[in-house]
Amino acid sequence: MNAPLNPAMTGADLRLQVLTSLDEMQALSPEWNELLSHYAGRNLFLTPVWNRAWWRAFGEGKGLRLVTMRSGERLVGLSIYMLYNTRLRGLPVRVLGNFTNPHVSRTDVVVAPGFESSVARQLAAWLAASSRDWDVALLQQLPADAPWLTAFVEAARGCGLLPCEPVAGLGKCRMPLAPSWDTYVAERGSHFRKNIGKTERRVERGGKVEYLHSVNPTAEAQDFDVFADVEQRSWKDDVEGTAHLGEVGWAFQKEFSTAYDEGITCDNWIVRLDGQPVTIVHTVGYDRVSYCFQTLYDEKVRDLYIGRAAITRHFQSVFDEGRYYVLDLNVNSPFCKSWCETEQSFVSMQLYNRRPYSLSLWVLKRLWGRR
Repeated sequence: MNAPLNPAMTGADLRLQVLTSLDEMQALSPEWNELLSHYAGRNLFLTPVWNRAWWRAFGEGKGLRLVTMRSGERLVGLSIYMLYNTRLRGLPVRVLGNFTNPHVSRTDVVVAPGFESSVARQLAAWLAASSRDWDVALLQQLPADAPWLTAFVEAARGCGLLPCEPVAGLGKCRMPLAPSWDTYVAERGSHFRKNIGKTERRVERGGKVEYLHSVNPTAEAQDFDVFADVEQRSWKDDVEGTAHLGEVGWAFQKEFSTAYDEGITCDNWIVRLDGQPVTIVHTVGYDRVSYCFQTLYDEKVRDLYIGRAAITRHFQSVFDEGRYYVLDLNVNSPFCKSWCETEQSFVSMQLYNRRPYSLSLWVLKRLWGRR
C-alpha cells in the first residue's frame, strides 16, 4: 500500500492510498458499495463484484492500482487502474490505464457528491507523482458528462502532465422503459410491429421452438455450459474484435452475474429448435438497469432471425415484469439502434508525463495527429 500524498500538492484535504492486491479489493467492498450508492453515474461496471471477477479472470501479468481517497475516515473517491506493458504504433510502452479488453464496456471515477473537484485534483497529483511507473496513461470509455472530468484535465495540466484532448468513444444505446410493452411497440410504428410478427412466423416455420427463461439461476445451473456450446457454433466465433468468451470468459460472466447477495440480478434465455439449443440471450441487472451482455445464435439458423425473436421475448418480459427502469444494450450497433435511438456518449483520452521517453511519445503523438 502506497503512502498518502501530501494534501498540499492538491489543495484538497483528502488522504489518498493505493491498494494493490485482490484481498484489499475484497476488503474494501462494503465501503465501495456504499460510495457507489450515492454516485449518480453508478453502473454495473463500477461495482466491486464486476471488478473482482474481471481481475481474477484477466489480471495475470498486470499490476493492480486501486486508488482510494478519503475525507477523514470516509471514502469519497475511488478509481481502478492497472500497469501493463504493450506497444503503441510499434513502440514499447508502459501503460497505466483502466481495465481494458472486449468485455469492458465503460469506466469512470466514483465520487461522493460535492467532492468532484477535490477528487479530480488528487487523482491528477497522484498520476504526476507516480510518473516513474508509466509512459502513457490511457483513460478509456469515460462518460462524456462525468462531473469530475473537466477539473481533472485542468489539474493534470497544472501538475505538469500532458493530456491530449478527449476523443469520442463508443456510445451505448439505452432504452428508458415505456409504461408497457404495448405502449413501446405502438410508439415504434407499424413497420416495427410488422417486423416482429414476420420474425415470429419465420421462426415457427423452422421447426418446434421452445423459449426457456431463467431468472437468477444458481451458479451450478447448466445455462453457462449451454451458452459456451452455442458460442462454438455462433457467428461470433469467427468475428475479430468481438468478445469471444471461451472457458475463462464464461467463468468471469458466471462469477459476477450470479452474485445476487451483492445486488446483481440475471436473466437468461435459451431458445431450442427441435430440442437443440440454437440461441442464447444473457443479461445482467444492477440498480434497476438491465445490461445485455451476450446474444448468440447458431450460424445454421441465421436465416430464421431467431436471435431477433429471442431478444424480442426478453425485452417484452422486461417490460411486463417491471423489475427494471432502463434497458442498456451495451453497444450501439445498427441492430440496437433499431430498438432505441437514445445513446450515452463516452470519451477516451491519453496523458503523457515529462520524462524523456514519455515526452518523446507525446511529441510523436502530436506529429501523427497532424497527418
